[in-house]
Amino acid sequence: MKFKNEKTFEKYVRKNGTPDIVTVNNILFTMDNYDMLGHEISYGNKKKQKSMFVETENRYGGNKFKDAIVYIEDMCNYRTDIHYQE
Repeated sequence: MKFKNEKTFEKYVRKNGTPDIVTVNNILFTMDNYDMLGHEISYGNKKKQKSMFVETENRYGGNKFKDAIVYIEDMCNYRTDIHYQE
């Protein structure tokens, strides 16, 4: 799946949820973490040192991803047990 920017991906997530692998801003991201409370999902690109986050009030609740916010920032760390797609 490929999206022009964070806003277009955000619209997709609000309707459909999160894919495991996605391209946003011409950066290929691999899902690398999610919290069990349902508030955040993170993606990473190890080669470009970028992280993307999807934040929501509660992805398990009735609204699921309807309030999702997506943003990209510089990567602070990466998981060694994940094979990041490049």
